[in-house]
Amino acid sequence: MAKLLNEVFCMSLHTAGFVIGVLGCIGSVLMMFIIGVALFGADELARSFAKDEMDKFEPVDESMQQREEHYHTIIVIVFSFFLISVIWGLISNILLILGTKKNRASYILPWLITSAIAMFLTFIYKVFLFIRLAGSNEMHYALVGYTITLILNIYIFRGIFSLYKHIQEIQKQEQPLNLQIDNEAAHPTDTYPIYSKL
Repeated sequence: MAKLLNEVFCMSLHTAGFVIGVLGCIGSVLMMFIIGVALFGADELARSFAKDEMDKFEPVDESMQQREEHYHTIIVIVFSFFLISVIWGLISNILLILGTKKNRASYILPWLITSAIAMFLTFIYKVFLFIRLAGSNEMHYALVGYTITLILNIYIFRGIFSLYKHIQEIQKQEQPLNLQIDNEAAHPTDTYPIYSKL
């Protein structure tokens, strides 16, 4: 098993978890705004794509309106999927903040799962992209950029995973104490002072 981290970017695990969660929320809100603008302008995008296709390729037995409707449907489906993904990302970042503040490991788990899936899907996409760009100068720049991004993402993931394990340890230490307090509350000992006659 990989060694757990004690800090991330020179910050304590709790501070790093809070900062990463806040930055993730800000990024998610910005992405939601961009996607909302794209969906609002779906008609214009569809018209632009249809016009470009008509200009570049030979005409086929399909009207301009049909092409626009086809592209409009694709744009709405794709950006709706992105919107759902971003909303889920926002929720997982909010849970990361709450889990960091309240020392709840279960709140951090959705962020870890989401990040792992995102890294895996990005890796698959990049593999196909590199195959397509094989032998070109663009591939070298893309490979360097993705390698740096991957290392950074793995480092952040390890940091949040370390926070997750650290909070789990805190919860294990708190369990016996909480159990003792609950037992004392459920079975109070009735003690009364004993007075003796002088």
